[in-house]
Amino acid sequence: MCSPKNFFKIRIAGTILLLSPFVPRQKHITGERAQYRNLFVSALAKEIYIFHAAEDSKTMTLFQQVLAWRKPIRTFLHPVNAHLIAAGAQAIR
Repeated sequence: MCSPKNFFKIRIAGTILLLSPFVPRQKHITGERAQYRNLFVSALAKEIYIFHAAEDSKTMTLFQQVLAWRKPIRTFLHPVNAHLIAAGAQAIR
């Protein structure tokens, strides 16, 4: 595991880029921050994998937001994901 001190050295060496939508004083994750983090990461990704999203869940809200961006979204081919596939997710086996 790398300590924050080592992160600085690694970043200087050019091998890793650390991005965060949060300021250092935000030490604890909340539901709202988790949602924002997931949206932030999704915005950076080329494609999204959603393994399951229950109807009316926060993951389903994320799915709908990413779908509006027209990014590729993939999910497992399984009956519980039929609503994701019907909405536009690509099924994977």
